[in-house]
Amino acid sequence: MATIHAALPDAFVVGTAGHIDHGKTSLVRALTGVELDRLPEEQRRGITIALGFTTLPLASGRIASFIDVPGHERLVRTMIAGASGVDAVVLCVSAVEGVMPQTREHLSILGLLGVRAGLIALTMADLVDEELLELALDDVRGAVAGTFLADAPVIPTSIHDGRGLDALRAALDALPLAPRPQGGPFRLPVDRVFVQRGFGAVVTGTALSGEVHEGDELRVLPEGETEGVKVRVRGVQVHGHKVSRSQAGQRTALNLSGVSQEQLGRGAVVIGAGVAPVSILDGTVRWLPEAEPLEEGARLRLLLATAEVMAVVEPYGEPIEGGEEGLAQLRLAEPVVALPGDRFILRRESPMITLGGGVVLDPWAPRARRRDHPEAIAALTRLQSGDTAVFLERAGPSGLPLAEATRRRLGHAPEHRLRPTAPSPRAGSRPTTRR
Repeated sequence: MATIHAALPDAFVVGTAGHIDHGKTSLVRALTGVELDRLPEEQRRGITIALGFTTLPLASGRIASFIDVPGHERLVRTMIAGASGVDAVVLCVSAVEGVMPQTREHLSILGLLGVRAGLIALTMADLVDEELLELALDDVRGAVAGTFLADAPVIPTSIHDGRGLDALRAALDALPLAPRPQGGPFRLPVDRVFVQRGFGAVVTGTALSGEVHEGDELRVLPEGETEGVKVRVRGVQVHGHKVSRSQAGQRTALNLSGVSQEQLGRGAVVIGAGVAPVSILDGTVRWLPEAEPLEEGARLRLLLATAEVMAVVEPYGEPIEGGEEGLAQLRLAEPVVALPGDRFILRRESPMITLGGGVVLDPWAPRARRRDHPEAIAALTRLQSGDTAVFLERAGPSGLPLAEATRRRLGHAPEHRLRPTAPSPRAGSRPTTRR
């Protein structure tokens, strides 16, 4: 019988990022000894298609739990699904090719998702001379200037002669990581599903909030559904260790009873009591500098954790210009599981490019009409400052009983976002700020 560890491992989640064929999967294999391209098509074509997962024990005793993401432009949804739960990133840039389009897009997405720690691996350093290596270093430094990786170490690496691998391990071990906020209802967006003989369905993902214990009763919500399936947790693993519980920020595998593999898949969410899917979100939207202005009624793809749905986006006030941030309402074609503080990405459907992203402020927002915009701007500005009484005030018109409104809204406000209330701006004032 497997040993159940009493304590959770001291672990953090690190994702790879970068352009296709810039050595992400090969680097993780060199660091860990694990081949992550499992699918026959991946091995035949030599590219990553699905997310890969493995762990790397570090000298300090901590564990780096890797999520390896694809670099192809057509697989950005998969990249976002993997990157949504990471604590840090290793941005891989080929010393031969330098910074490429997916390098820049991945970097933008990581910033929009709120990733704040990481390092840069300058891969294939054995294939260039010193002069070209210096040019590649300058190229990388220029690309990350002004981003969260501006001061990150850049480490030339080679999987063939081992150059930089020890330095990379040490740099990972030294990363300053903010603690994950705890509390709230349990949520685990599913990024992988498999059936283990004798055990049944197993799902994996990064827990976004709350705790789960062996024996807990939860629900699985397939993507786009509102009711879901009741399940029981038969077993829990965290970063490859069998444990009795898991919490926010941990790479978690749950052995579930009461559900079939056909009812599971990426986009599904495992949730605890008190969580319900929603179809209208109010939040902040940060628009990338190169994007055309965000106009009223824009139809975009919203990606939140492992879910992807179409959304109609309505800026509150004036259009949001490139490089600006503003307030907006997002009306979704299908319901998703979202709570205050969740981050999302917005992409154009055709051509499929990333335009911006944002943070959920109120996932239980009433549908706003144009005449409601000044009131909504004032309410959301108060929410940004931590005034959670706004949830109760906005619940009035929806007809929710006060007790239900309190449970659903104040009970889910993340503690790390609560700050003293700041004065609201004048109703109707422009809600955007130049970045």
